Amino acid sequence: GGAGIGAAAGGLIGLLVDHGLSHEEARYYHERVHLGATLVIVRDTKRADEANAIMQWHGAHEYHTRPSP
Repeated sequence: GGAGIGAAAGGLIGLLVDHGLSHEEARYYHERVHLGATLVIVRDTKRADEANAIMQWHGAHEYHTRPSP
């Protein structure tokens, strides 16, 4: 319900904010996707380290570890 409302009101930004990201983080990801990047969200606490290692191996980063411009 809430995610759908946020997504309808703000697209990707609303969806990400509804899932706990700050507006700044959501805007960053929205801009990256708009520029052609792929957004992958993994929600598995039991294998989070493994998922993170796989994504980093393939050049992924998150908002807090993003490369400098």
